[in-house]
Amino acid sequence: MVRLVGCISARGDDEDAAEGKQRSNNAVVARIVLLMLVVSACSVGSGVGPPAASTTASTGSTGDTTPTDGTSPTDATISISTVSTSPLRPAVCAAFSDPVAIGTITDPALVEVSGIAVGTNGAIWAHNDSGNQARLWALDPSGSVLGSLAVGAQNVDWEDMSVASSPNGRVFLYLADIGDNLSLRSSVTIHRFEEPSALDGDVEELESLVVRYPGGSVDAEAFFVDPSSGDSFIVTKTPTGRSSLLRIPVGAWSNPSVEAEHVAMIDLGVLSFVTAGAISSDGSTIALRTYRSVWLWERHGDEPVADAMGLAPCEAPSPTEPQGEALAFDGNDLLSVSEGTGAVIYRIER
Repeated sequence: MVRLVGCISARGDDEDAAEGKQRSNNAVVARIVLLMLVVSACSVGSGVGPPAASTTASTGSTGDTTPTDGTSPTDATISISTVSTSPLRPAVCAAFSDPVAIGTITDPALVEVSGIAVGTNGAIWAHNDSGNQARLWALDPSGSVLGSLAVGAQNVDWEDMSVASSPNGRVFLYLADIGDNLSLRSSVTIHRFEEPSALDGDVEELESLVVRYPGGSVDAEAFFVDPSSGDSFIVTKTPTGRSSLLRIPVGAWSNPSVEAEHVAMIDLGVLSFVTAGAISSDGSTIALRTYRSVWLWERHGDEPVADAMGLAPCEAPSPTEPQGEALAFDGNDLLSVSEGTGAVIYRIER
C-alpha cells in the first residue's frame, strides 16, 4: 500500500526547445502524470493491490525520478512510504559488483537506444525507439558496429528486446513494440525471428503477435522471455511505481493475437518508471531497470515467474546514466545503456 505522508510542491521550468524531442516529451508527460498522481493520492489515499518491499522514496534523496539529463521536468518534494510483509531474497544483489564502463556507442544512427539483448554469438543487439528506423544494430562490447539488420515491420515505439530459445530449440530475437506514452494504443505488437548467422542484411520470416491488455491501453517499456517456459512477460510503466506483470503464453504464437494475462503486481515506489527488463539465460535471475536503479529477483528452479516477482526485490549496483532505458544479461553479468548521443555501455559483473 502506498500512502502520501508528506507534502508536494511543484514548480514548472521553461523548456528549451533546442534540448530536443525526447526531453520535451518527457517533461510534458512527467508534469501530467505527476499532477494525476497528486490528485489521485489526495482523493484516494492509498494504492490498490498487494504490498511491496519496505521502501522510502523521495526526490532529491533516494528512489527514482524522471530523467534529469541537464534539466528536471519539475522541482518537487515527495515523501512516500510503502510497507510489505513479503519475504526478501537479497543475496543475489550482493553478488554484483559496481558498474564499469566498457564501451561507447558512437554511431550517429544510435542515439535513442531503448533496448539491448546479447545474442548467442556474443553480439550486443540494439535498437532505437519511436520515430527511428526499423533496424537492429549488432555491436561489440566496445560499442563498435558489427552490422545491422533491416526488420520488415514498422517501429511504432520499440522499447525492449530479448533473445530466447523456443521449446523446439530454435533461438529467436524478440522485439517489443509496446511503448505508449499517452496510453492510446488499442493493441501492441511483439515481433520475433530466428537468430541469423549473419550480422548484416534483411530479416526473413518475421512473426508478429498482436497483444491486447486485460485492462485496456497502458504504457510499457520492459519485456523479457522466460527461457524455461518460452512465455513472454511485459511490465507496465506507471508514475505510481505500481506496475502490472503481464504474461503471454508461448502457445499464443500459433494465433494472430492474444490478450495478455495479469499475473502479479510489482511496486517499486512512486516515480519508479520501469524502462527495461531482462532475465538470465538459466532463468535464475530477473532484472528490471528504472531511470535510476536496477532491481533483481532471484528465482528458484522452475518457480513461476509471477511467484518469484511476487516477492520483494533487492537493489543491485547500477550506473548513473542520463536516461537508462536498456538492460540485458551477458552470461551472468548485466549490461546497461542509456539513451543519448555517445551512450556508454556499462557492465555490472557477477
